Amino acid sequence: MVYFVKPKGVRVLYLSYDGLFEPLGESQILSYVRLLAEKGASYNLVTLEKRELFSDSGKTLRLKNELAGLGIEWQPLAYNNSRGALSRIGNFLRFFLASLKTAVNAKVNFVHARSYLPCACALILKKLLKVKVIFDMRGFWVDERVEAGLWKQDSFVFKAAKRAERVLLRVSDEIISLTNKAAEEISSAAKPALPLSRITVIPTCVDLERFFPEAKTAGGSEFTLVYSGSLSTWSMPSEMLRFFAALKIHLAAARFLVLTREDELFRSLLNSEKVNDEGISAFPAAFKSMRGYLSAANAGIAFYKPGLSRKARCPTKVAEYLACGIPVVINSGIGDTDEIVRKERVGVIVRDFSREAYGMAIGELEVLFSDAKALAVRCRQAAQKYFSLYDGADRYMEVYGRLSALSGK
Repeated sequence: MVYFVKPKGVRVLYLSYDGLFEPLGESQILSYVRLLAEKGASYNLVTLEKRELFSDSGKTLRLKNELAGLGIEWQPLAYNNSRGALSRIGNFLRFFLASLKTAVNAKVNFVHARSYLPCACALILKKLLKVKVIFDMRGFWVDERVEAGLWKQDSFVFKAAKRAERVLLRVSDEIISLTNKAAEEISSAAKPALPLSRITVIPTCVDLERFFPEAKTAGGSEFTLVYSGSLSTWSMPSEMLRFFAALKIHLAAARFLVLTREDELFRSLLNSEKVNDEGISAFPAAFKSMRGYLSAANAGIAFYKPGLSRKARCPTKVAEYLACGIPVVINSGIGDTDEIVRKERVGVIVRDFSREAYGMAIGELEVLFSDAKALAVRCRQAAQKYFSLYDGADRYMEVYGRLSALSGK
């Protein structure tokens, strides 16, 4: 096994359209680069930050100084979220120019690109500067756009994006997939086929020192179902509400806690769906407060629209639920989740979005809770087995080691 060693002088340029001030950036970028820096990696980060989260200059400076102390140089760019092609093109051009300048000045040896647009940027750098590229896919982004109703499958944009995806996969030196199912799909669908040896599976991991079970309040009779994260166009909030309505039939005191920055959108959905909001709460929660809310709940839910992109999904929230000792309610076909949930007995798989399927899943959930203490232990153990941040960091170090060897460093 080849390991990445800092004294050899290898430096990584990490590119992300996800900002460090977003919950996802804090859990899936900052947590990793801090740990990898401790293991010897040196980084230059270029990220796009949402303006509303990036407006506190003091907070930005403090984070910059903290990262600099770890040997991580960070260049945040303000994301222009105006509608229209010009703003998107402008974002990409500013992102590319900042990345090019950083790559030249820092003399980086390879580029770690998080998702598709950063990888497109990285491949231009590869052409110009002869650097190696890691395509950290994070999912099937092109297919997600279709399944979310943003693109038509027979449109020119979709077909062009699929061609570009094939180029990204073919030209990148290393590919990171979140799930084994996605790795198999990538390998078999590529023309020519990609060997699985070029694809490393690293799921969305969780910092188990930050997410762990806290003691629940004694004597509470309520059953709390929790959802954390965005209400994206491919998540299914209406179906989650219907599942909760079915749960209320079995458990009249059940509550549904929705932790999202899109709480106003969720309230609008309640009104449009004419849902009785008794027992339902929705509000944003800071990342540092998430453990307390999840630990106080009894089960976590995550529903996603059917489609090819489900094979590549490894929801961060699932790892966080399990780490906090609560089981998962999730629809079938989401990445490798079916196998993990069934094998470890840490939740229920909802086969479809019918009333009958909801009733069956609720019945299975009741069986699991016949020994709630053992269930909580299994959930925590599953998080340790499959979603440990330290294990994920070790896999990234192996990838870095292979590329540093190829770079002659």
